[in-house]
This record gives sequence, structure tokens and C-alpha cells, in this order.
Amino acid sequence: ADLTGIKWRRFVWQGPTSSPILFPVTEEDPILCSFSRCLAADVLSVWRRHHTPGRRELWLFWWGDDPSFAELIHNELSSEEDGEWESGLSYECRTLLFKAIHNLLERCLMNRGFVRIGKWFVKPYQKEEKIISKSEHLSCAFTFFVHGDSNVCTSVEIAQHQPLQRLGEEHLSLAQQSSSPLQVILSPYGLNGTLTSQAFKMSDHPTQKLIEEWRQFYPICPNPKEVPEDKMEDADWEDDSLAAVEVLVGKVFYSF
Repeated sequence: ADLTGIKWRRFVWQGPTSSPILFPVTEEDPILCSFSRCLAADVLSVWRRHHTPGRRELWLFWWGDDPSFAELIHNELSSEEDGEWESGLSYECRTLLFKAIHNLLERCLMNRGFVRIGKWFVKPYQKEEKIISKSEHLSCAFTFFVHGDSNVCTSVEIAQHQPLQRLGEEHLSLAQQSSSPLQVILSPYGLNGTLTSQAFKMSDHPTQKLIEEWRQFYPICPNPKEVPEDKMEDADWEDDSLAAVEVLVGKVFYSF
């Protein structure tokens, strides 16, 4: 990519500073609501917490004519800074641009059946697939940098990791029947967890809300192998299908 002509805008939201910010749903969170809309509209975007308590920022990047963000940005956000290539690209701005590009890259790879474990993108094995042809399951990681005056380049690191499988009903049955705990690894940060015997189906209303919340940020679907790449984000669960499980992480129970 060429940085020449790139523009950006920084939106700010100042929340309460005396207590933790807890929103029951994304629609009530001005930053996350705006971020999910930008993702759906394929706008290069990234959000971050500020060192000032309660303050969070949303950064948008684009090339060419200024688009209209009226339908994307929550009315509680205020525009605090505009910038363009001609005025200079600070290290902070460049770092956030790289993160926004990485967000877009992550969505593209997840639509093709990959998962992220830490910095690595890995393609899990299907349950009936034999672990023979490892070349199709190489892991990759991306590092961005500026080459010359305005060229954004990426360095691709390739590695071979231990085979991974997506969690399925057969693993849940194994956890229910086994006397020893079944260890799992969680995407996207690679946290280690222990699978319990508790599971939730899509017919469970809280589970349905949980899935709908996460699908605003990650293109998740019930079985990536059976869904075409261009339909991944539109795929849906059956009411009686396994949608979430309970995992013990650091002595705390979570639903995934």
C-alpha cells in the first residue's frame, strides 16, 4: 500500500472516571458500536483506551475523498483530530494504521477458515482429516513497516505449530466421560483453559445474544468447512446446535 494521500480522523468518547465502564450490549457502548459499524462498512478502523481514565478513542483511515461517517459514528463521539499524509504521519498514527490493517487481514483470514492464536494465524484440522499434508496448515504472522518514504510493506513469518482442531460436540462428550480435564486453547489470545461439561445451544436466549455480540467483530459460524468463503459472515446456527461451552480459565468460568 502507498501512504501518499491517506487521511485519518480521531473520535473521542469520555466515559465515567469513577467506576469501571460496563455495558450490557454493544449498542449501548458508543465506541464499540461505532467500531462494529465501521467493520461492517469495510472502513479501516481501530479503537484504543487512553491513559486518561474513562477516555477511549476510535481512529478511522481512508484514501481519496472524505466519506460520510454520519451513519457509522455514535452521536456521543466527538471528532478531535483530522490528519493527512501531507501534514506528516506520526509514529503513533502509523502504529494504529498497522493495527487497523491487521484487523482487516484477520477478518479476511477468518473468512477462509483460519483462527488467530496470539500473533499467529493457524488453519485447524477437520476431525476426519489426517495429519499428513502439513503444508496446508502452516502458521503465518504479519509485521508491518514503512519502506522508503510512503510504502507500507508486510513481512510474513511462516512456522509449523502443533495441529489444532476446532472444538466440537465429540470433544464435549469426551470431557463429560473422562475423569481427567480436557485442555483447550482459546482464540484470539492463546489462553490456556479447561473444558467443563457445560454446553449451551443456540435456542438458549443468553447464548444467542452472546453469539450476536461477537459476530459484530469476528466472522464466526457453526462449521466453516460447510460454508462458502463469501457466505461465512452470513452463516447461522440451528437452534439445537452447539453454540457455546463453559471453559475454566485461571479459576474463573467463562462461556465461549
